[in-house]
Amino acid sequence: MAGSRRPVCEDVIMLTNAELAELAAIPGPAHELERALFCELEAEHPGGHLAQAQAAGDLEWWLCWQPGTRELVVPDLCPATADGGDTVCTLPLAHPGAHSFGLAAAASPNSSTPA
Repeated sequence: MAGSRRPVCEDVIMLTNAELAELAAIPGPAHELERALFCELEAEHPGGHLAQAQAAGDLEWWLCWQPGTRELVVPDLCPATADGGDTVCTLPLAHPGAHSFGLAAAASPNSSTPA
């Protein structure tokens, strides 16, 4: 499967101070915040970009953006699996393009896409 992985978009966006403050207030964060987020969807995907900004417990906060608009959301996650259910797609439900397990490693240090 490693040889057939598709490239990740990697469009980059910087979190605003307000977004950083909102994410910093989340109790029990899964990782340190990164100001720069990289789109985790397949390269050349249609529509807006998506990047996981933070996680805590069973919830994940994703930044959705496109020119002129941006929003932090807590989406349902994609239920797709591979390898007999041992590998799960870590992208939001109804994402365009390939599932996370079919993508090359993302550049973001806090990416939920497996290497």
